[in-house]
Amino acid sequence: MLELARGEGPYVMPVEKKHWLWDTPKAQHNEEVRASVRFPLQLPVRVESADHNWVNATTENISASGFLFLSELDFPSDAKLEFSIQMPAAVMGTPTDVVVHGSARVVRSYKKEPMNCIAAVIDDYAFEAALGSHGTMKQ
Repeated sequence: MLELARGEGPYVMPVEKKHWLWDTPKAQHNEEVRASVRFPLQLPVRVESADHNWVNATTENISASGFLFLSELDFPSDAKLEFSIQMPAAVMGTPTDVVVHGSARVVRSYKKEPMNCIAAVIDDYAFEAALGSHGTMKQ
């Protein structure tokens, strides 16, 4: 139980300071602000390029809202993507691997020799239990 303290004036009850969203520090230049926790998973991802060809790439990390992948091909910011990522059963908690297929858009890209790093935010996705006969993604 809190005790009231006698000050100069009316009785004052000590109050714990509240931290509001607008009181939080803003990100500095080049400081990353993330909406979701990222998991360092290197998984095969297939991405549809602007010329409608599918490119094989590898994820660096994945979150509920996006993923970072490495590709030989560069994708410009704001590019719309279609993607398929094969998620292992152990990660998904399912008896078999699951393919996540969806649409995303590129929010940034940079060079990490010899590859390109592309960060994409996911706009829409669906789970598919479609696996090839050898446990790999359908081509």
